[in-house]
Amino acid sequence: MGKSRSANSVRNVSFGFAQQLITLVLAFVTRTIFVRKLGAEYTGG
Repeated sequence: MGKSRSANSVRNVSFGFAQQLITLVLAFVTRTIFVRKLGAEYTGG
């Protein structure tokens, strides 16, 4: 038999939270790389 609905909900929330965290970290890393390589005048900083 499959997993319960509440277990699936907890799993979905966990994956959604992890996805948001990864997206936030990657956005920060990408912006940091752009600022260091291009300079602040090109990135609006």
